[in-house]
Amino acid sequence: MNPVFRSAILYNPDEVPDGAGILETVSRIVAEQLPNADPLTIHKVAHKQEALEQILTQLADEDQVSLLVTIGGIGPMGHAPDATQAICNKLFPGFGTILRQTALPTNPAATLWRNTAGLRNQTLIVNLPDSLDAIQTGFPLLFPAIPNAIRLAGGKVV
Repeated sequence: MNPVFRSAILYNPDEVPDGAGILETVSRIVAEQLPNADPLTIHKVAHKQEALEQILTQLADEDQVSLLVTIGGIGPMGHAPDATQAICNKLFPGFGTILRQTALPTNPAATLWRNTAGLRNQTLIVNLPDSLDAIQTGFPLLFPAIPNAIRLAGGKVV
């Protein structure tokens, strides 16, 4: 029997302009890259730092999610990177760098993104932008590192 690989998405529907398209795209990419994973669970949350920290901590510690993706809230006024940095044991800023670099040719605002990634115990948290194009081009590029990061943290990878 394969180990259970659980993943989740956090987003604020009021701040994500193409919420349905983005959720579908992220779900499809995770399913393609991790074909034996359980379907993603989707959580709507206000992008306030305290609320984000609380639900990120709950999903990591209590629900033991292996991959936790936040969508949006990464600009100068966003709170997703701050919440991620506040609760993680280790940070992986290279994840955000890859996303910014791939988005920059078509989205100059990517220079203002502060997205990051990090580990909270066995959970890898990745901050994604709310740009469908940036997710389609950049998110798949992270997958060579995602299973390894989770494995190093002692999490379950399929």
